[in-house]
Order: sequence, then C-alpha cells, then structure tokens
Amino acid sequence: MLITIGIVGVVASMTLPSVIENHKKQETLSKIKKVYSILSQAQIRAITENGDYEFWENGHLIGANDYFNKYYKPYFSILKICNNYCGYGMRFPWKQMNGTGWPHSIFINDYTLPFILSDGVLVVFSVSTGNDDPDKAREDSKIYVDINAAKAPNRLGQDTFIFIRTNKGILPFGIDQTEDEINADCSMNGTGESCAAKIVQDGWQISKDYYWK
Repeated sequence: MLITIGIVGVVASMTLPSVIENHKKQETLSKIKKVYSILSQAQIRAITENGDYEFWENGHLIGANDYFNKYYKPYFSILKICNNYCGYGMRFPWKQMNGTGWPHSIFINDYTLPFILSDGVLVVFSVSTGNDDPDKAREDSKIYVDINAAKAPNRLGQDTFIFIRTNKGILPFGIDQTEDEINADCSMNGTGESCAAKIVQDGWQISKDYYWK
C-alpha cells in the first residue's frame, strides 16, 4: 500500500503542474473571448448610434474622456474609471513577452482612458487620433486589456492583450500581419503585442507552440 501511495504521489507531482497550466490557459482563453465580445458589441452599438466609425470626431482633438464618453461609455458595464494608474502603482506596468518593459503608459491625460469592467478586467482606450485607416493597426487605435487588472504577471501574451478599433470592428492587434510575423511577435523573443491575433489565428486556441511563461 505504501508503495502504491508513493507511486500515486510521484505521478501526481509530475502531472499536477501540467493540469494547473492547462487550467490557467483555459481560464485566460475564456476571459479573452468574453472581453473581445464585449468590445465588439460596444463598437457595433456605437456605430449604430453615431454612424460610420471613419466619420467620428478626432479623439486627439476632443480628448480621451470626451471621446470615450461620446462613443463608448454607454455600452460598457463599468466598475471604475481611473484618472491615475488604476492600482498598478506605476506608469508603465506591463512587460513584453521577451521580458523587457512595454513602453506604453496606462494613463496619459487626454491620450488614454483606463477603466475596470464589472468583472474586474482592465481596459485602456488609446485615443491619439480616433480616425484610423481601417486596413492598418495604428498605435492610436489600440485597446489594452489586462484580464486580471493590476494583479501579476502583467505580461503581454499572458494576462495582457492588445486589440484595435477599425472600420471593420474591433480586431486583435497584428491580425493584418502574416502568420510568420504573428508567430515571431508572440514568442519568447517578441513583444507579445500580436498574441491575441495568434490565438484567433489558431482557431481561438492557446496552441502547443504558444509561448507560455
């Protein structure tokens, strides 16, 4: 019996980390799908109410708050809108997949607007212009999503993902790139900005070749 218990213990110690990792991946995938749906529905409703996206006011000129309030706020269930670092304690809280700092601030007055949804997901709207080429992933149309807000690890591709606003709707950042470009960016040597695009590219799966740290 002791030998059997010992064998079971060894097997459990070998398989438990894999089980935990798979659970985290599925939990992450579920949260990404949910927030992507929320963002997409908000964009659709905003266009229905305000007309084609390409004709909206310039976010850079009217400011982040006015832009968000006019076009998006009514379509989100918001727990808190932040006028600071939203609990992160620093201006640049995120790391890239390669381990270096990601040079995007969570809060810049009139340029970004961070808010926390009712389910605890942090969303940041970057509104440098507001009028985007629908075929290009512009810096000024990014939406940063951190599925567990200020909690660790705050790393792109693991709990932080990037989307963009376009005339075609909300899209994963980098989706206009080639498969090789997406895979290279969503890797241990990349930024991780295109990891949402990789997940979509792989059929809404966190595939075996997905770099998970």
